[in-house]
Amino acid sequence: MNQSDEGKTLAREYSDNIVKHANDYINTSKRSELQFGIFEKDAAILNLQREKINMLQELVDLDMKMYGQIAELTQDILNVQNCEILNGRVRELALWERDDSAAEIADYQNEVIQNKSVETGEEQMEKKRVLSKDELEKMLHNHLMENQSGRGKRMLDLSNCVISNYVFKGDLSEISFDGSDLRYCEFRMTKGEQMSFQNTVLSKCKMTQAEFDNCNFNHANIKASKITNSMFRHSSFDTAYMQQCSILDSVFYHTSFANTRMREFSGSENIFHECGNLEDTVRVETVPDMDRKEAVDYANNLRDMLNNEGYTYSWELAGIDLENYTADFSVKIFYEGENVEEERYSALLDRDTYAISHIDTRRQGDVLVKMFMPEMNTAVLTNLQKIKEQEQRVRLKFPYMTRSTFMAVKDEIKRMGAEFDQTRKEWYVKQSSGKETIINIQEYISGHDEGVYLKLPPAGPKEFRSMIEQLKQDGARYNADKKLWFITEKSDRNKFQQYLPIEKESVHEKLNGYKEEAEKKHADIHEMGSKGKEKLEHI
Repeated sequence: MNQSDEGKTLAREYSDNIVKHANDYINTSKRSELQFGIFEKDAAILNLQREKINMLQELVDLDMKMYGQIAELTQDILNVQNCEILNGRVRELALWERDDSAAEIADYQNEVIQNKSVETGEEQMEKKRVLSKDELEKMLHNHLMENQSGRGKRMLDLSNCVISNYVFKGDLSEISFDGSDLRYCEFRMTKGEQMSFQNTVLSKCKMTQAEFDNCNFNHANIKASKITNSMFRHSSFDTAYMQQCSILDSVFYHTSFANTRMREFSGSENIFHECGNLEDTVRVETVPDMDRKEAVDYANNLRDMLNNEGYTYSWELAGIDLENYTADFSVKIFYEGENVEEERYSALLDRDTYAISHIDTRRQGDVLVKMFMPEMNTAVLTNLQKIKEQEQRVRLKFPYMTRSTFMAVKDEIKRMGAEFDQTRKEWYVKQSSGKETIINIQEYISGHDEGVYLKLPPAGPKEFRSMIEQLKQDGARYNADKKLWFITEKSDRNKFQQYLPIEKESVHEKLNGYKEEAEKKHADIHEMGSKGKEKLEHI
């Protein structure tokens, strides 16, 4: 209680020291908890990220199983999630792969608009027109509506333009991008005919599930672009320059590559069918830092890929079912001239145009069928006149008849105007024969039905199924037109006794019966009268 000033000072020092160490301990413990919590959250994020990638992969696999390609909505989800598909697997793009193209293009466009470029190499770019997204969408919409109006096809001139970060979709036919600069653009699920990309720069662009027919890519500069699951028919890449490009699961059909330069080119599972001798026309360029062996291997692998590694393909029309609007096609694969595989595919035809509306490709044959689709359509449409002729027929349906009856009936209906189609193995009457003739022939045929039709009693579902199974086993047949079961003269009637209809008596038989009954009744009355008279006499 009577501390000296020195004692008080020492006590305060001890107190401050204790509080300092306590606070240091508390802060150290809290710091450790925060560090642990950060790593714990990081682990949870990694697990969630892994689960998200797995879900995206399942979504992609389902699309491929159901449609044979990636759906547009799925592709949008992949883009939002900064993911891409590489060799069939979903992968997340690294930060360095996510180019901030918008800022880069904005700076470039500002330079063009403000006319700040003074270097010789930029003078040509200054003359190019910069298209905004709204302006481009309006031009594309008006072009599509005009071409669909029926007034004839017109070419949309988008040449010498600068277009960036735009996703092209739908029909892009009759559009010219000649001399334009396309950056970070994507052609997603597009279909284009007579498109021109001459002298066009396509930088870091994508072509995903796109189809190009009779398109011109001559002298185009294609840099760091990706082509996936796309189709090129009757197109040309002559004297084009393809640098750091990747092509996967795509088809090139009747497409030329004369003097095309390819540098740091990669790809797999592609088909180059009837594209000429690519080994003599494509100029493979190697990277300078490659050694001799790597350069030779790269060039050989690329040329093997361009020449399908010895595989060629063909197809043929196997048959058409005109009544059900279906067609069968056979696709053959040859290796060094020998047939190694053959697949048959069924197609559904449009009921109005008879064009192919759908083919069940079972996914693995999708690219082959796409490649030959225009030729398949042409083969089907060449039979259109035959189809129309057969549509003007009335097919005749025959009920059950014995052979002798059928031979007599067919001779008679032939005399009446019916005809027989050897290919389809069926009898028919032309619509031009007239309604009365058709009805007379149909009634004549139905009048010779020799089947004995059964009358089935009402029954529950289970009992009815059991009854039908028994009828089948006993030899009964079913008439789909009359929706009735029947038996023939060869059937054992004892097995169907309970189902046979009660045969009605004719009028003549009824009259004879009434006569016999009346005569019997009259005889009975006469006999009774005789017996009565005898009794009276006896009395």
